[in-house]
Amino acid sequence: MNNQLSEIYTQLFVELGYSQHDKIPNYFSNDESNSFYVCTIINDNELDNWFLEQKSVFDSVMEIQANPHRVKNNTSHLVFYITEEENKNFVFELEEDEYYFKKNVIVLNRGEIKDFENHFHDSKFPTYRLFLENTVDSHNLFEIYKNHGNKDFYSMILKLYIKIPSLYLSKSVSSNELQTLKDLIEKKLIEEELFGFTNQLNEDIDKYLQSGKELKNIDVDTVLDIWIGENNYEK
Repeated sequence: MNNQLSEIYTQLFVELGYSQHDKIPNYFSNDESNSFYVCTIINDNELDNWFLEQKSVFDSVMEIQANPHRVKNNTSHLVFYITEEENKNFVFELEEDEYYFKKNVIVLNRGEIKDFENHFHDSKFPTYRLFLENTVDSHNLFEIYKNHGNKDFYSMILKLYIKIPSLYLSKSVSSNELQTLKDLIEKKLIEEELFGFTNQLNEDIDKYLQSGKELKNIDVDTVLDIWIGENNYEK
């Protein structure tokens, strides 16, 4: 299951324009947009080892940087937590941990990952990115998820959009469609009590929505500037 998930996020980041490091395969960089991701998969029987492991991950990535300060400030550590019974205390401790990289935890069970892969292959879309973009706005899937909260391929898609801003902002949708998706994500985040991320989402996406323009007509770098914040860049 770990290998399957690793293949999914690796290919997705490549499709989003990120380069995979040859010596650290779970590290992805886009120097043009000043955006970096490092990914880790952790199973529910490995929680005790995690807080030591993240230091090793951090050290490995930072040792190869010519400009460590810039990279540290603009790196998101995606922790894919595979579990059948979520330990919420672990999730909160991890995301509130101020050390090393900023961490976003994506909680998945094995059924979600398997269902995601099955639907992707059945969809006939050539890339994960196209599959995600053409599925996330489905009204029928949205209603089913809203009413039943099923953990399946669609819940996994929502979690990816919630936790990976580069994926969220790459989508070519109108302002109205973006508002609908934003509302759904906010609802999910509030249910999970992730208020800090909700506030960030409100501030950054509202700036974009107020522009009255469509995302497909905006240069991607400009949109990323809105999300990341130009003041955080080290020129």
